[in-house]
Amino acid sequence: MPRRPAQVILCGPFPEGGAIGGYARCNSLIAGSFLDEEFGIAKLALTVPGNGGPARRMAEDMKRVVTVLLREKAPILHLTAQYTTGTPREYAIFKLAKAHKRKFLLDIRAGWFFDWFYDPKAPVRRWMLTEMIRGADAITVEGRRYMPWLKENFNRDAVYFPNFVTERDGQLVPPAALCQPEPGQPVELVYAGRLAEQKGIEEALDACAILLQRGVAVRMNLAGNGDRSFTEPLQRQIERLPPGTVVQHGTLSHSGVLELFSRSHMLVFPTRWVGEGHANVVNEAMQAGLPLVTTRQGFLGDVVTPECGVVLDSVSPQTVADGVAALVADWPRLQAAGKAARERVYSQFSDRVALAGLGAVYRALLAT
Repeated sequence: MPRRPAQVILCGPFPEGGAIGGYARCNSLIAGSFLDEEFGIAKLALTVPGNGGPARRMAEDMKRVVTVLLREKAPILHLTAQYTTGTPREYAIFKLAKAHKRKFLLDIRAGWFFDWFYDPKAPVRRWMLTEMIRGADAITVEGRRYMPWLKENFNRDAVYFPNFVTERDGQLVPPAALCQPEPGQPVELVYAGRLAEQKGIEEALDACAILLQRGVAVRMNLAGNGDRSFTEPLQRQIERLPPGTVVQHGTLSHSGVLELFSRSHMLVFPTRWVGEGHANVVNEAMQAGLPLVTTRQGFLGDVVTPECGVVLDSVSPQTVADGVAALVADWPRLQAAGKAARERVYSQFSDRVALAGLGAVYRALLAT
């Protein structure tokens, strides 16, 4: 059966183009969702670092965009913006979409959009972002805090489009058992994601040392990778802990992460990263039914409620240790938090909910 003509061009990072991380996964899920059945979605994968220098990547991306615009008569171009050095490319895509008389949907993600927008060292970038905000036919945002800012500064309405999990995973992945360990057996803590200083990993490991000193048996499972400038000193920190305190799993697939979570008791994610948005790992932990010890950084204060675990006001080895200890000392609370986390992610941040909002944006653009 021939594929229906696309009505939406989804432009941004995709796994097929070599991209990894939350943006690429989200775009891939959109393109493979029920929205593709209703509208027809053509994927337009942009280049990633490693595909050459900025000038070469810009030339290649413009070639890709023009090729797809000429091939696909889709009325909508949905751009996943990445900002920083990508803003000139995204501005050029915006202008091309307008020149080809396409409706332009600007999708604002990431927690540090304000930092990029108000950077006094980048007035040209601010001008380009302003032009895109003013000229977009519709705007979606990953974080609710951008909505009043857009209204106040640009008189623009935006639709909340959060990061999401698939309800299919809810059927395939049972919640973690959260069985209380036998005396002397460790509580299985887990961190998954990029290994970086601002993610609070060092504080999490120091918290393990504090908990062991208190007589609370814990084991930290680390999944992910990072730059050697951070991972080498991190390895030395790990080696100072008692043997077996930390298990390093390296980089795992989505299914591998969920499998690790199924054997764990809680996610420890004390991030203070300025760019934190709606973190994939938080969604994945919640869908696995894990309680969380995390922060309000980025959009997490909207995603994780106290019923889902412990939300820290500040990050230090002591506060992380206290958060873990509070759950371990009250196992019924820990189990209830895991149940609440799973219920919340599937009721508020599932593909059924998030993509229904995006679909409404597509329909409104097609009707104008």
